Amino acid sequence: MFISKPFIKNTLFTYISQFLAVLLGILIVKIMALYLTSENLGIYLLSRRLVLLFIPLITLNLAMGLSWFGSKRDFSRLYFNKIVFTYVLIGIGFFIFILIFDNASLSQTIYNNNEYEYIINPIFFFAFASGLQVLTVGYLRGSRQYNLMNLSNILYRTSSIVVLLLIIFLKIGTELLTEYFYYGAWLIIIYNIIVLYKDPNKMTNKIVKKQNLKQIFEYSLFRIPSGIFYGLLFFLPIYLTSKWFSLIDATHIGIIITVANTAAMIGVPFNLLFLPSFSHLHDIGTNDQVLERINIIIKFIFQVVFFIGPLIYLFSQEIIIMWFGQNYVNTIIYLQLMSPFVGPFIGYIMIRGIIDGLSFYPYSNIITLFSLISLIVLTFILKIFINNPISIALSFSIGLFILFGISLYTIKRIINISIFTKSNLTSLIFLVIIFILTFFTLSINTSFVYKLMIKFIVSLIMMSSLFYYYYQTKASWIMYSDIIKE
Repeated sequence: MFISKPFIKNTLFTYISQFLAVLLGILIVKIMALYLTSENLGIYLLSRRLVLLFIPLITLNLAMGLSWFGSKRDFSRLYFNKIVFTYVLIGIGFFIFILIFDNASLSQTIYNNNEYEYIINPIFFFAFASGLQVLTVGYLRGSRQYNLMNLSNILYRTSSIVVLLLIIFLKIGTELLTEYFYYGAWLIIIYNIIVLYKDPNKMTNKIVKKQNLKQIFEYSLFRIPSGIFYGLLFFLPIYLTSKWFSLIDATHIGIIITVANTAAMIGVPFNLLFLPSFSHLHDIGTNDQVLERINIIIKFIFQVVFFIGPLIYLFSQEIIIMWFGQNYVNTIIYLQLMSPFVGPFIGYIMIRGIIDGLSFYPYSNIITLFSLISLIVLTFILKIFINNPISIALSFSIGLFILFGISLYTIKRIINISIFTKSNLTSLIFLVIIFILTFFTLSINTSFVYKLMIKFIVSLIMMSSLFYYYYQTKASWIMYSDIIKE
């Protein structure tokens, strides 16, 4: 048995919730692109990356510990309550620090301009609220309350849309970004309280064991560096572009990072389920069960996930124009450059959940550190030869690939999986051929409508041929009759 029906059900519902969250996220950026200048859109994208960079710091990465320990028998809501109390105390200390610090200096450091000091306090308040959201999802994920977890994720995006539309149509305030972060933070806090009230496990007779609480904190604290390194991997490209070139150029880099993270949502449902599932399996299962599951997941990444890259490359023009508008057509070349690396990035998202579930040791620190160092070194080297934002886009893309490569190496060290099998190598050959075909398809000189029709036909033929091949060769991930057995 590889995957049970409850797992398929949870995966399906998680995918639906993530799909809705992605649509809402796309809508948020689309509205921002319509109502903000290119420079202010760059401020928004940079601010969002800053929020995500600070969350592991202010939450002490305890969401990871909750997800990992939540599947254990001794776990209860009381552990989460104590962690939230700790988080609130940290948040109070953090706010005091921000209030006494010079916001103009922070604005100059972050945005290369002290005129944006008015946005500093709302951003950090939004970061605090988002941290509470992350802790809530971590708790629900660990205790395997996937319906509430999915509801919380949808509400996170929905609250942002509601706030944004109210600000625009009711004309609340004078600064869109300031009001968005401030009121958005309050709405996030309110709906998290409601979600936690709905938790059926809020009343419990279990006691909190100090040893268990210590394990949660150790597991989380040891992984704080990985959260910072990972956040910097997405923050630095935008930040360095704004420093070396301009905020408009930083917007282009921010857009491809947004596309990469949106595509990564394909792997997020697996990541959300894999950490508690593999943690539980590690406690009750055997190495053979773990090995069988991981080998099928690796094949799925090579034989399916990697082929998302050619689709992004093929429809890069449509993605940029429909999502961000004609003003950002210069971003298309950056997106095409990044597209081959999107598949491996999604693969990393999936594999990380397995690694964190199987091992107490924080391998993620090493994985993200190597990727960050590669990004920084490549950025400075390539800038010597390519003194434009292309150098940063290329460095960022390679950094995504390194995340996947080191993750594969790490999981092979934990458990002896098969990576370069005949079927996986065949998939890589197919991948190269398909990228070549998409390149020639884009070079066809015809009208936009006819070219779009050709793209759809080519993509349909490629994906159908690929699916038919894997079906004929009985790829393990495609044999649903064998997978969904009780």
